[in-house]
Amino acid sequence: MSLKSYDLYGIECESLEIARTVIESLLNIVMIAHESGYHCGEYYRLNDVGQEHVILQNNYDDFEEEWTEEGYSKYPFLLYVNETLRSSEVAGLLQNDKRVVLLKHQEL
Repeated sequence: MSLKSYDLYGIECESLEIARTVIESLLNIVMIAHESGYHCGEYYRLNDVGQEHVILQNNYDDFEEEWTEEGYSKYPFLLYVNETLRSSEVAGLLQNDKRVVLLKHQEL
């Protein structure tokens, strides 16, 4: 049985929209816009829990006035790649852009 990976990337871009464009281009995907207080307001997502899913969101929550990942406050945007069986492949694609940095990798 293969373990699923949960990866967190930091992204240094001028806006969430530019970060979305970068990620979609690197992974050849299309994410859908959503709104949630849990994800710091507007965020982008592909797929749902129970399968490989990708979430792109702000790292700072203006409403709560706090960081989602305070230890990585250098990065204004976060990309979560959850429940993936192809972590190495995704990492290889994402790290073709110097604005995208792998911050955490966990296998469960």
